[in-house]
Amino acid sequence: MRKCFIAPVCIILTVLVLTTGLDAQVLYGTLVGNVTDASSASIPGAQVKVTNMGTAQAWDLVTGPEGTYSVSTIPPGAYNVTISAKGFRTFTTRDVRVVANSTVRVNASLELGQVTESVEISAEAFALQTDTMDVRSEIGSSELQSVPVPVTRNY
Repeated sequence: MRKCFIAPVCIILTVLVLTTGLDAQVLYGTLVGNVTDASSASIPGAQVKVTNMGTAQAWDLVTGPEGTYSVSTIPPGAYNVTISAKGFRTFTTRDVRVVANSTVRVNASLELGQVTESVEISAEAFALQTDTMDVRSEIGSSELQSVPVPVTRNY
């Protein structure tokens, strides 16, 4: 009787121990940012629109009390980010690259102006990711093809 009980328990414990170190692959990215005015004061209630350039899918949100916004679980791709608030010029940045399993930050400093005026910023996103402590790198197909293959094994 004891042997019948011990064997399943050992199998279950082995499976639990072996699977606890496995991390799931994340298929989405995150876009975060702060919205401030020229004096670095936060702007709560600013309208943020994030639009996927490839699919035209859009996310509309409002900044929180600290002037922050966050769009999580968005598919990888290029995005346009438009931020507007009453009494400020509209801020637009294009071609923000979001990749899977990463966080991209787009901060906006809105300038005082009339509602009809807008400011457009076109720039590359930073390659350095400072919002998470993940360390990772991407390997392209050319790197994989140039890896030496041992004579005795072919992976």
